[in-house]
Amino acid sequence: MSRLSPRTILLFIFIITIFIIVFIVVFIIVFIIAIFIIVFTIIVFTIIVFTIIVFIIIVIFIIVFIIAIFIIIVFIIIVFIIIVFIIIA
Repeated sequence: MSRLSPRTILLFIFIITIFIIVFIVVFIIVFIIAIFIIVFTIIVFTIIVFTIIVFIIIVIFIIVFIIAIFIIIVFIIIVFIIIVFIIIA
């Protein structure tokens, strides 16, 4: 059985240290890329949702506006009819 020299042990520790450093660096890079992808996805999703919400709000506003105009026209016609009836009576 061969005896391990201090140089071999140091080399072994050095190699393990390099592997650990490389692993940590790769892990950090992958983690940063993952965070960027998640943030990008959230931003895109938020923009899409925001656009849909704004579109729905605009559509609702237009519908309410049309209904309001219709109610105002009906109200004016009713008032006009009442005034005509008062004038006739």
